[in-house]
Amino acid sequence: MEFDGMISRLYRSGSAMAAAVVIVVGASSCRRGGDDPAQPTRASAPAPVPKPQVLFFDDALRVEDATVNEFVERAMEACASGDYERIRLMWTARGEPISRSDFEQSWHDVRRVTIRILKPVMLAGAAVGSPPTPEPGYAFVADVQFDPDSVASPGEPGREAALTIVRENDEWRLASAPKAMRLWLDEQLGRADIIPASAEPENRPTP
Repeated sequence: MEFDGMISRLYRSGSAMAAAVVIVVGASSCRRGGDDPAQPTRASAPAPVPKPQVLFFDDALRVEDATVNEFVERAMEACASGDYERIRLMWTARGEPISRSDFEQSWHDVRRVTIRILKPVMLAGAAVGSPPTPEPGYAFVADVQFDPDSVASPGEPGREAALTIVRENDEWRLASAPKAMRLWLDEQLGRADIIPASAEPENRPTP
């Protein structure tokens, strides 16, 4: 009987200890799983802010050759971002590229670039023959709008850039648009001559 009473007491004591362990574990589990207002919550990372669109190139103005359209996009994006070294690499080896100072003056604080016209044209080829053999290329006009808060050119809302695209070593390259080309592009846009009279006379391009 004494032995049986001891077993009974041990059984009751073990049950009580087990119950205590369950209660402690359960309470700890609740504290970990529940929302404890005393514990700081980890803030979620802010969503990345999308960059505003800068280049606007209407599908109706794109030419049949997709590589030309892609080249125009890459060139204008480089200009809008002020990447002069990239523009130098995209410039034709037949002539001097735009100077850094002129580039920075023409492409500072750009807010928007709109392609106004892109046309296939015949350009004067490299001076291989006499006269040089005309070669196919492209000409385009981009309307550049500056940030109105820019201090680089106060009071100047924007300007236009007229450029040509030539084929060189199986790749497209940028080139300056001569006066005759700029006059022709301006006519295509239905506007009067805006080229300074001091510009050198040149023959009209053949579209």
